[in-house]
Amino acid sequence: MSASHSTAKQTFVRQFSIRWLFVVVSIAAVLTLCLRYAVAGQYWAIGVVAAAVALIVLFLAHAALFIVASQLARLGGGNRRRVQSIAGEIPPTEQETSA
Repeated sequence: MSASHSTAKQTFVRQFSIRWLFVVVSIAAVLTLCLRYAVAGQYWAIGVVAAAVALIVLFLAHAALFIVASQLARLGGGNRRRVQSIAGEIPPTEQETSA
């Protein structure tokens, strides 16, 4: 095992570049500024914050449904039946021909 491989395996936190961190901090600063204006009662800021919260909830729901779907696919992966397409019979896969 090389030294670089063992060092890379020991790092627990993913390494980020300065550019990536700058983008994340800048987005957080803009959202915080909009949140401050939203608390002050500015309608445009309330809309921006509501849209940001909606996007966050949407991404979390998408991730949760993806996890559920992948687990269901893993559980029922061997029980698929072959169906006939409109164009005709589907050719068998390599696994079906070797069995």
